[in-house]
Amino acid sequence: MKLTPFAKLFVAAVIIAVAAYITQVELSKRSHSPTISRPAPKYDATGKPALGPPASEPISTAQSKRIVVGVNDFGGGYPLLLANDGAKPGPASLFAKAGLDVEIRLIRGSKERLKAFDDKEVDVMLLTLDYLANLAPLYKQKGIELRSFLFVDWSRGNIGIAAKPQFKSIEDLKTARVATTRNTPTHYLLLSLLEKSNLKPAEVETVKSSLVFATKTPEAGALFQRGEVDAVAIWEPHLSEAIADGKGTTLVTTETATNLVGDVLFARKEWLDQNEAQVTAFVQAFFTAVDGLNKDPARTIELAATAFQQKPELIAATLKKTKPALFADNRAFFGLETEDCAYDHFLSVAYFARTSRSSTESIREVLLSLPCLLYHFGDVGSGQEMKGPMRFQFDTKISCAAEGPTA
Repeated sequence: MKLTPFAKLFVAAVIIAVAAYITQVELSKRSHSPTISRPAPKYDATGKPALGPPASEPISTAQSKRIVVGVNDFGGGYPLLLANDGAKPGPASLFAKAGLDVEIRLIRGSKERLKAFDDKEVDVMLLTLDYLANLAPLYKQKGIELRSFLFVDWSRGNIGIAAKPQFKSIEDLKTARVATTRNTPTHYLLLSLLEKSNLKPAEVETVKSSLVFATKTPEAGALFQRGEVDAVAIWEPHLSEAIADGKGTTLVTTETATNLVGDVLFARKEWLDQNEAQVTAFVQAFFTAVDGLNKDPARTIELAATAFQQKPELIAATLKKTKPALFADNRAFFGLETEDCAYDHFLSVAYFARTSRSSTESIREVLLSLPCLLYHFGDVGSGQEMKGPMRFQFDTKISCAAEGPTA
């Protein structure tokens, strides 16, 4: 959904306020003054002062309840570990320095992670946006509104499709039986590539109708290795394992099919409303950690290897197949710089790709259930620059205005 004119005015006001604060802090540092000027107050869309402490002020640890973040071990959690200096707060924790008590909790299975979220053992969840697009309507039916507040990373090669040697392209899959796991990023990647291919609609439907769904990702790889299917959509390290015996080749990965699969952090709207100052500080620490990771990944690899009980070589290889998101990436992704909003496009495409709901059904209902909260935080990454062009590969048949499919 597009930001309203009032929301954009609010963004501008926050950016000006934060920029003024940063300038004041820098001047204070240079003069070696022990007193730091307070930042200009934030204002809401109506021009009234916003409630709550400025985002850059440390939050009292006495008032800060532990924030538990549920993550997988596919790379999205790496910057979080660096920001926390470990799964639990370490001596160099950026979160702790901001007055936050954060735990990065590894829960490998998506279903297990969701159960922990449902039981309120986890406050914040890491999942791919396509997965969230399908969760939100289900939770809304239960009276729970979910909100995505941070774009974490793009997949850059850790998800792909392997096929027998005779299949040279996505178009060749029209006669193939393909294995994957239902409603996962690999399923979404496969559907997206089929829709963007030169296959006729009837041929795409033929492939979809013959999909073989495994209950677990390793089982999908095993089906391919045993020759029971012609191709498999799968993620690492299972993708490499599936072709290790030489019986198949990698057809395509997110290294070339870029900006199709991305991780986000989300939480209950109620929780975010109650913890806006904490979430603001959390986001600031995350962007600082990403900047540090990009400059020197060694500490991140060490922390992740310990937290996830994996070999450093595996962590390093996985890290090369993800692109952690900076503040500029978030601005572009959530549509704060242009009218086109990749966030909305990915939500809509993912939702309708996975369901049998009619394309004539209003898409607004779906998109309105997932507005982002990034605009609340202002220009928290003003010193960061986006590295590399953003090439959003979305379905141009879906209007970013969320009015429904265009003609």
